[in-house]
Amino acid sequence: MLTCHGFHQLLTDVFFRRVVDDMLWFTESFHRQHSNATTG
Repeated sequence: MLTCHGFHQLLTDVFFRRVVDDMLWFTESFHRQHSNATTG
């Protein structure tokens, strides 16, 4: 059984991981579009 603190920590970890993943994907796609625009 998870404690309240453990559950909150789990939620925070999942939330931060999703935010970081979204930011990385957004940055990667943005750079890809930018490089495509400059090279092609």
